[in-house]
Amino acid sequence: MSDLLIEDRGGVRILTMNRPDKRNALNHALTQALLAALHATEADEGVRSIVLTGAGSAFCAGADLTEFKDLTPDKAHLVESRAELHDEPAWRLFAPVQAGRHRHQRRGHGRAAPASRSPATSR
Repeated sequence: MSDLLIEDRGGVRILTMNRPDKRNALNHALTQALLAALHATEADEGVRSIVLTGAGSAFCAGADLTEFKDLTPDKAHLVESRAELHDEPAWRLFAPVQAGRHRHQRRGHGRAAPASRSPATSR
């Protein structure tokens, strides 16, 4: 089973974090899959926007804390790899990114922020 499902619907690319048993917590594999998918999306002229969502009942629980035991000073490469998703310029994509809403969210609290950059609309 893939940690990240990718589906295209016209000009919309849907990225679904697929770790419902862990409430889609970001482990190393999912983090790397998201980075790769975001880079691929930026290179795809046909994608006008991205929807990021999670399988199951949760969007994303945050970092997978079970992996933190391996983040020791002698394994600096793992620490850097974990931080890559936050530091990566992929979050400054030309395509607007919207977060999918989940059933348990209260009305009004699931709205995604407007994209900070929107040149995708002028492609």
